[in-house]
Amino acid sequence: MRYHNLYYCLKGHGLELTDNQLLDIVFCYEKDKIQQADLLRYEFDLEFVKKEVEVFMNVCDLRTKNRGRKLVRARHFYTFISITETNIPYVNFGFFMGGFDHSTITHAMKTVESIYSVDEDYRGELNNLLEYLEKSSINISKTKLRLSKIKLK
Repeated sequence: MRYHNLYYCLKGHGLELTDNQLLDIVFCYEKDKIQQADLLRYEFDLEFVKKEVEVFMNVCDLRTKNRGRKLVRARHFYTFISITETNIPYVNFGFFMGGFDHSTITHAMKTVESIYSVDEDYRGELNNLLEYLEKSSINISKTKLRLSKIKLK
């Protein structure tokens, strides 16, 4: 019924779209609403942690598509911590991050693990971030456990 009402509301505004295009808009809208609701069921407060990471890493907004090194590193750290703590599906997390594809999320997870194993400065920065988050009363026990299993080179 919701689809029906939205479809006719859009059609009534005189948009020059085919019926299939209108239906695509309706289904995308509903899919986004479902994914947003799905994010609310996680106890780990994604928005609060995002803000804390932004403060610690001194970046403006992790959701931008900017590819600056500092921002990308902060985004990777945040992604790694959030995915590890929540087991949220990559597609849903990508949606939360502003429309990133699941393959981008997969890349971030693999990048953190591979660089963490070889780069001491990177490892130190991530560990400092984890300490900062713990001081902010954020439970990151799963992330620490996962990092402890990474073989250092």
